[in-house]
Amino acid sequence: LFSRQQCFRMVEAYERRRKMSFDLVTTLRADLTFPFPLQPWCTWGEDMQSMKNAYIHRHDWLHTTSRDVAEKVHSNPYDVYRNCSHEGGIMIEEFLFNTIQVQLNRTVHREYD
Repeated sequence: LFSRQQCFRMVEAYERRRKMSFDLVTTLRADLTFPFPLQPWCTWGEDMQSMKNAYIHRHDWLHTTSRDVAEKVHSNPYDVYRNCSHEGGIMIEEFLFNTIQVQLNRTVHREYD
């Protein structure tokens, strides 16, 4: 979680230096591989394009969000964990899933395959 937050802080620093902001922010596990190229963003379906949902895979973490909610998904979970303001005794994947839903104040899509 700390590394995820630090990566997001690097995104923010880059945006400040370049006086720009990204449209989308994606974080994924370093050991996640893609055997084929990702499909173009326009083929992901309307829910994903409008960012009404966050994408969370049960086994590997891949989060893509619009910039306006990126901090809530890519950085805030570490603060929640560090402040012990969460339920204990759950796996990190479940913690992220629950925390992101609370941060976004909505139900998010969860992929099980």
